[in-house]
Amino acid sequence: MRTILTFLLLASCTSPATKRLQADVYELRERIERLESTIRTLEGAVGLPGDPEREAAAMEFAVPIREALDRYDMLAARDLAETLIERYPDTQLGRAAIDLVEQLELIGSPAGELQVADWIQGEAHLDDDRLIMLVFMEAWCAYCRQEVPELQGRLDALHDDGLDIIGLTSLSRDTSREDFQAFLDASGAKFPVGLDEGPLAIRYRVEGVPYAVLLKDGKVHWTGSPGQMTTEVLQGMLPGT
Repeated sequence: MRTILTFLLLASCTSPATKRLQADVYELRERIERLESTIRTLEGAVGLPGDPEREAAAMEFAVPIREALDRYDMLAARDLAETLIERYPDTQLGRAAIDLVEQLELIGSPAGELQVADWIQGEAHLDDDRLIMLVFMEAWCAYCRQEVPELQGRLDALHDDGLDIIGLTSLSRDTSREDFQAFLDASGAKFPVGLDEGPLAIRYRVEGVPYAVLLKDGKVHWTGSPGQMTTEVLQGMLPGT
């Protein structure tokens, strides 16, 4: 999210159409200090001298990349960013795109195995024929308490059409299984939840919770805050769409 914001803030210097970002308010609040640091960096970088013609040519990539991000087509966004880097590596937007590509490196990679130490609620496996949302969560997380009930609602609406949700937790901050089960019961979550002792969080580069990873056709399709996903967006990603 931080890198995507950096990229779009640079792009917005010349195009009002690039100022809109579909970002979840909870994730923005949780990362506000890092965002402020990024903005301060950008304020110093925007005024750097460069070749005006090359800078303008690089900006032609801003809108299509933004549109790809808005429609959650991360693979298309990464491909466009890689082309931008190849053609205009010396521009401000080209340098920002390097970080964007690194953030999107997981997109299109194999899902791997579902390595859980144990199951706290239910059991599950990865099915390449279904759209699977892995959600990393913790009982102490206020945003998780707000978003998990909504996740269950999306699962209720789309499960028969091919959506599965699998929760993952590390039981951090000395959370007991009983406390976590109470959290699940209070939120109405019925989907399986596994105990991740590190392999999955490392595999998917989890920096905070809640954090979601969408798997489609056995590959990573999208990563980000689950609050960014609506039922309508998920419906457009279901198998066969």
